[in-house]
Amino acid sequence: MFKDNTGCTLINWREERRIARASRLLTQTTLQIQEISKKIGYGDPLYFSRTFSRMVGCSPRIYRQNRQATINKFDSASHH
Repeated sequence: MFKDNTGCTLINWREERRIARASRLLTQTTLQIQEISKKIGYGDPLYFSRTFSRMVGCSPRIYRQNRQATINKFDSASHH
C-alpha cells in the first residue's frame, strides 16, 4: 500500500529522507560526518557513507567540499 501511494518502498523512502537530511547537515553545519551519521539514524558511519555515495553519486566529504566551493564562488562573485 505504501508503495502504491509513494512509488517506492517504505525502506527506500526512509533512506531518501535520511540522505536528504544528511545533505542539508553537510551543507549547513560543520558537524563531522560521523556525527551526521548518528544524527540521522545510521549506527555505522561507513554504511552511511556507502549509502550516501550510492544515492548522491559522491562521498559525503566530496559533497560537502563541492557545496562549499560553490558557496565560496558565489560569495566572491557577489562582492565584486
